[in-house]
Amino acid sequence: MYWVYLTAALKGKYVGVEELVNGIWKVYYGNVFLGYFDEKQ
Repeated sequence: MYWVYLTAALKGKYVGVEELVNGIWKVYYGNVFLGYFDEKQ
């Protein structure tokens, strides 16, 4: 596990992630889709 900075607005909040393929993740806050995260970059 490792930490990734998203935004100060989510400090102390839990976010959800769902792996799609090959290190590409969808990031959610509650039921709001925030975007994609590529762990290779």
